[in-house]
Amino acid sequence: FYPRLLLAKHLIEKGHKVIIGRKKEIEIYASRGPKGIYYSLQSTKNYFKFYQKLKSQGHKIALSDEEGLVTYSDKIYLNTRASNQVLNIADVIFLWGTHQYNIYKKHRKKFLQKFCVVGNPRFDLNQKILNNFFLKKTKIKYNKYVLINSSFAISNHFDESKNSIKFRKKIGLISNKFEEKGFLYLRNYNKVKLKKYIELANFLASKIKIEKVVFKIHPSESMNIYRKLLNKKVIIIKDANITDCILKSEYVIHDYCTTSLEGLLYKKIPICYKVTKNDLYLNQLPYNFSNSFEEKEDILSFINSKKKKFLKKKNINLYIDN
Repeated sequence: FYPRLLLAKHLIEKGHKVIIGRKKEIEIYASRGPKGIYYSLQSTKNYFKFYQKLKSQGHKIALSDEEGLVTYSDKIYLNTRASNQVLNIADVIFLWGTHQYNIYKKHRKKFLQKFCVVGNPRFDLNQKILNNFFLKKTKIKYNKYVLINSSFAISNHFDESKNSIKFRKKIGLISNKFEEKGFLYLRNYNKVKLKKYIELANFLASKIKIEKVVFKIHPSESMNIYRKLLNKKVIIIKDANITDCILKSEYVIHDYCTTSLEGLLYKKIPICYKVTKNDLYLNQLPYNFSNSFEEKEDILSFINSKKKKFLKKKNINLYIDN
């Protein structure tokens, strides 16, 4: 929410009228309200009909893919989040950096005039004045903890029906055997990782003497499995903003998400727990900007070591044009 709020602030200062809110309500308002520019973080092909409706009502469509940086392999990403249908109906597509632009340029050349490399608002939050504001407002009472971020909604959504092939077919995310195979692979892959990350949290909480272990649950995930399997030493957080969680941490442990780079930019120590070597469907970016380990014992040793390894931000501007 913070990045969108910051963007809204700048637009208002430029004299624009801005309506910001939950996706569901904003979609209803856009469908019924006056025409304008609809800025969306959703570029998945199941949104095509909704965007088509908005266009017919006179709206302009501006897209900025929330998952445009840390995502699946190019083939899966282009098929699900950069389909020709969606790109064709968009008026402008905001890209994270040169790396993403080069992927689009190679595979979606006919839409080249729509691409605009701008970075992402979430990385504009890393300013001293904003950080101090967030730290004053946050309700998180812990400091310098080990933060573990979950991102397993594809196998642990709070609405179980959304983890099914039937649902994905219904909304248009699965329309052929390739997409079905990819979904099944990623769902099973995430089931394995979810259990491994719970094991990691319990292991670290029982072994680390000084730092606390905080497990940040993704907003789309069900809490049930975490309440059942995480031990009492692990602090579970779901509703807090991820920026607040990162700012107050010392280590940021992630599975495969943008917090790998956010942690690095906030001068935290990013750690990736690679629980399986079979990452056929994933690109390697989150691993390249993290201290990566395949065994939980090695993560414990790293945290307990006196030498804290802050990774250099080498070539990060290639990916984030902020």
